Amino acid sequence: MTLYKTSQESITPAERREQNMYATMVERPSDKKFLVQMLDESSQIRDNRKLAKRIKTLIDEFGVPRVPQQA
Repeated sequence: MTLYKTSQESITPAERREQNMYATMVERPSDKKFLVQMLDESSQIRDNRKLAKRIKTLIDEFGVPRVPQQA
């Protein structure tokens, strides 16, 4: 518990905003599916052209995820 508390206290405002952005992205099921699949694909595909085609396919399937504006 101490490690968790220390890590939470040491997060910068920029890191907190980024965390909130990703948390918001996973509220909608389609955004969550898109994000999970995108992360999975991007960790496996090394060819940028193939990855771009795959991401385009994911966008066609799930739509463009809504990402909140950062302040």
